[in-house]
Amino acid sequence: MKKHLKLYLKITAIIAIFAFVVLLNKWAIGNGAAQELAMKFGYLGIFIASIISGFNLVVPVPIIGFYPFFLDAGFTSYLLIIIISSGMMLGDVLGFLIGQAGRDFAMEKKKNFKIFTRLEKIHNRYPRALIIVLLFYAAFVPLPNEIIVIPMAFLGYKFRYMILALFVGNLVFNSLAAFGFFHLVNF
Repeated sequence: MKKHLKLYLKITAIIAIFAFVVLLNKWAIGNGAAQELAMKFGYLGIFIASIISGFNLVVPVPIIGFYPFFLDAGFTSYLLIIIISSGMMLGDVLGFLIGQAGRDFAMEKKKNFKIFTRLEKIHNRYPRALIIVLLFYAAFVPLPNEIIVIPMAFLGYKFRYMILALFVGNLVFNSLAAFGFFHLVNF
């Protein structure tokens, strides 16, 4: 029973966050004060907010959800998606650093982590497979990228191999989400 209750609470929280973003967009569109504030901070403010939003474990609201508002405030569509995707990718760097720190800790205590050797075997056997999984995960799964980025860093993947998959995945996700939110708010 408790297991189902937790699931229902999580689903309710996701629906509430989604509804909050849609309602906030509807309120902000056409609101002069909100538009003025957005224009004051400009693309740099959106980029910084995207970095924070990119580390979804802290802020569970993706900034792309405010795409209709940003368009209404006068920002350019494609530039907006590129800036948001870049910022989210930089937010994923924090997850990568957490994974690296975990790896360093585990290397010191390697004897105590049997799973570490199993994960290394998977990494050695299929070195590029997880990069492809990361690309599709970032592009189509509306969950934090850190779920995959942290374990990949733990396994010793180099960020330079992950960065392109993260950027392209975030770009696809944000493009799909942006145009979906735009039509939902204008419904």
